[in-house]
Amino acid sequence: MNHFIITTASGTRWASLATTAAAARRDFFGSKSGMIVTSVERGRLLTHDEEEQLSREKALERIHHHPRRV
Repeated sequence: MNHFIITTASGTRWASLATTAAAARRDFFGSKSGMIVTSVERGRLLTHDEEEQLSREKALERIHHHPRRV
């Protein structure tokens, strides 16, 4: 899998994993809700460290919003 950056008509950038740029464009989830893809380029939207930090923050968010009940 390769990393791609998808840019929409509004200028929003999204990270995508796909085998090719064409596959990233075809499988972009936003297309189903009307987002228009203006470009697809190979590259990472976030650094490895930023991805790890985001994963940690998401995990904490899940814990905070869904506490275990004993």
